[in-house]
Amino acid sequence: MKQKSFTRLVSGLLMGTILVAFALTAAMSNYYIRQNLIENAIETGQRNVKADDVSLSAYLSFLGRSSRELYYNTGIYTVLYEPSHNYEDSASIFTYLQSLVNLSDGREILQIYMNLYSSGKSYLVGRSGRAIGDGDYQAAIPESLGPYQAFCEGVHLSHTYDIAALETEAAEVCTFHWNIYNTMGTQVIGTLSIDVLIDKLASYLSSVERGNPVYLLSEEGTVLYQNTDVLSESAQQELLQKNTAGWMEIRDSSFQGVAFVQKVSSDLVSWRIVELKTNEELFGPANQILLWQILLMAVAALICIGVAVLTIFHLMKPLRELKNYAKAVEKGNLTADIRQYTHYQRPDEIGALIVHMENMMATVNEMFIRQQKLSQAHRNVEMKMLLAQINPHFIYNTLQSISTLALMHGDKESYRLLVRLGAEMQYSMNLEQEVVKLQQEKEYIENYLVLQQQRFDGRFQFEILLEPGTESITVPKMSLQPLVENAIKHGKIHQIPGGFIRVRAKKVEETLEITLEDNGKGCSEERYKELNEILANPREEDVYVKEHIGMRNVNYRLRLLYGEKVRMILGPSIWNGGKVTIRIPLDQYEGGPIFESIDCR
Repeated sequence: MKQKSFTRLVSGLLMGTILVAFALTAAMSNYYIRQNLIENAIETGQRNVKADDVSLSAYLSFLGRSSRELYYNTGIYTVLYEPSHNYEDSASIFTYLQSLVNLSDGREILQIYMNLYSSGKSYLVGRSGRAIGDGDYQAAIPESLGPYQAFCEGVHLSHTYDIAALETEAAEVCTFHWNIYNTMGTQVIGTLSIDVLIDKLASYLSSVERGNPVYLLSEEGTVLYQNTDVLSESAQQELLQKNTAGWMEIRDSSFQGVAFVQKVSSDLVSWRIVELKTNEELFGPANQILLWQILLMAVAALICIGVAVLTIFHLMKPLRELKNYAKAVEKGNLTADIRQYTHYQRPDEIGALIVHMENMMATVNEMFIRQQKLSQAHRNVEMKMLLAQINPHFIYNTLQSISTLALMHGDKESYRLLVRLGAEMQYSMNLEQEVVKLQQEKEYIENYLVLQQQRFDGRFQFEILLEPGTESITVPKMSLQPLVENAIKHGKIHQIPGGFIRVRAKKVEETLEITLEDNGKGCSEERYKELNEILANPREEDVYVKEHIGMRNVNYRLRLLYGEKVRMILGPSIWNGGKVTIRIPLDQYEGGPIFESIDCR
């Protein structure tokens, strides 16, 4: 009964929390999504009208460059000064003007008119033909217009510039006029006029292709182009007062929405591009998305409540089973099988918890078994050392007395060797430590090698290098001395001229790497392969074998302390001798074995 009450309580709290959370989420997301959708729509509108400005300005820049082409065409520019033109001069001018007309791939240019003051002649070239006149038509270019600047004549019906010989069908055009100057730019020698079809000019506005209401307004407020008539004159004047690009909301009797305004960034004109979007276009998608969002949230809330209630009831069973397993472990049954208590195997948090607990108990059991083996191996070493001792303290004290006597008689070399031998005995007789710092092991093998040098009359040299930061890393006691002894016993470095052994320790990423190299008698490739296979698969019996006891014993103890990631690899050195490489992972145990503070004896 208590369990049911608890389940109902949790279910009620969870249902209330879900409902409140969904209500708050719906309200907040309703506000922010609506704002974001509106901002995105406005940003898109501004980006579109800016793109229209780029396209239109690019074409107007093309017109400006076309008007200046004649200054770089020396053949044509020279003819402009002539007081009279023969047939070849006229043909050259017609050809040049026709080339300007043909440059317009979209057939935007209807015709081009050139009036020359020196000859009193005028030339008209268009899509319908070409003709020569007497220059009776004078373009109304303001005197205040600067050199090489253009004057834009507003939208009007095209005409033949008083040249009766050419008849064309009238069309709405926008004319750009330029004065033609002499080489010094101080005297006007003629005019150049280009008629551009206004509907072709509007084709550069992508908004027209999208079917949106678009206006092209002059600086004076004249409508140069429109594909719809929804703005009143007051709204148009209000748009003209907006000097910078942007948007503004319009609430007019004929239109309610947003107008995106962009001033054409061209030196030829002072126009404004206006693209209109109704409120329905702007806010319609936002309202529809928000409606669907509310519906989906309501459905999701109901589903979540149902799933949450079912989950609570189903989760209780594996949790109770896990509790029973924990009680069994608490009573001391460390070998209890968790699968006998629960069959829950879903890949969720509870399944992961069960797997982790199972792995944790397996690791704990493995740690105890490994520690028991390590303790047994250590006791075997202690037993051998105890059997080999003959009143060790008496021998150590006797060595101290002999070394003191040697020093008193001035035999410093004997004193030095006796001190090293005493340190060797003291280190080896200390049975309390299973692991030591690498610096201690280094000092031990250094004493050992010095004594061996004395024994073999200095017929070999040695070098021991510890990279800074490795000295305090813990390693099994007596782990390097057996390997150094192998170099002397099996490598025979004392029998080779220039015998040499080098011991080096360094960190390689998260691994301690210890290498022992010599130039003694190495092994064959097959022998190295055989020994590496033995070292890769250590056995407990390796502690007790007599042959290669040092190498295999050290490898076995390293595996017990640091796990399966430890590697001991044999191979030839660069001097054709032997090389032993030991790699100890540091990331798992952070520089020390996990059993350093555990004693199962």
